[in-house]
Amino acid sequence: MSNSTVVKNWTIEQEDQNSGLALESCDILDDGRPMTQGAYRITLNGLPFKKGTGGTVPFKGESAWMDGERSYGDAVLASRLTR
Repeated sequence: MSNSTVVKNWTIEQEDQNSGLALESCDILDDGRPMTQGAYRITLNGLPFKKGTGGTVPFKGESAWMDGERSYGDAVLASRLTR
């Protein structure tokens, strides 16, 4: 995933109203190859939640949905346990 480009706006897949967390996906081009829902990210109150070196780091590639779903579920559970 060295050269990925977002080709569609981010779409909310799941949203937890109580915590403000959402799981979003988008279509990408990876080295010219189209990937439907090829990137996932978690947002908190509309802003990217997962940060890395150089800014926001979405999950990309064939396992992006799995990584996104797992991290989103963990974040929602953690927010519920801290209330």
